[in-house]
Amino acid sequence: MGAIYFVFPIEEEMAAWLTEEAIEFPKGMASRDPFLSEIKSALSSLDSFSVEFSDETLGEPWQANIEHEKDLENKGWALMNIVALHKSQNEIYFSSSWPEVILKILIKLTETTGPLVVICDSDWVPLVVEQAADANKLMEKWI
Repeated sequence: MGAIYFVFPIEEEMAAWLTEEAIEFPKGMASRDPFLSEIKSALSSLDSFSVEFSDETLGEPWQANIEHEKDLENKGWALMNIVALHKSQNEIYFSSSWPEVILKILIKLTETTGPLVVICDSDWVPLVVEQAADANKLMEKWI
């Protein structure tokens, strides 16, 4: 079984925990979970990736399968999940995905959600993702 990557907005409790852990984050910036329309827009705007969306039923799980169009073996893929689809904000996570692809997606999402924190269920440190961040530089910090 692969890793699970949980994604969180920086709300009061998360901000307090990041401060305790001495992890830098932008203070005073609004942050929230994404709407489904924002997720679909971000995923559809990824260069060189194809995306398949599952059916949309409120209250039910939802998934997006993201794959590199030309080089799946070397450029990767991601599986984004919503536990229970809502009309408004949705909590997201990734399962068994390439970290580089996750970061590309989160950077796109932060354009509308504000900064997000991604935490892998393995021993990786939490990573704050901000708008216009460089995915390669984030990977160097993360792993």
